[in-house]
Amino acid sequence: DLEEYNERVEAEEEQEKKTAQVSSDDPYASAVSETGEINWECPCLGGLATEGPCIEEFRSAFSCWLYSTADKEGGSKGDECHDKFMSMTVCMSENEDGEDEEEGVE
Repeated sequence: DLEEYNERVEAEEEQEKKTAQVSSDDPYASAVSETGEINWECPCLGGLATEGPCIEEFRSAFSCWLYSTADKEGGSKGDECHDKFMSMTVCMSENEDGEDEEEGVE
């Protein structure tokens, strides 16, 4: 259910804020405050976090990728975010025309 999903995303974001260390040479560093909180209004995000039908999916995938530590553990940054990016991709492809033509289909 959407409410449970939103609560889970918020809980994940809160945990990620506590452990986030974003490098200043990261292209999205301006989207992150000194406290580790993401500024969803940052122009560097191109409005994906504030406009359109896939806001939650984008926020979930972006925050996962931004705070990913997989590259420090021998993998590639964002390796653990595959499912979140797939959810975002599905949402965006279902809403290419700005309309949810597949509404109600999971």
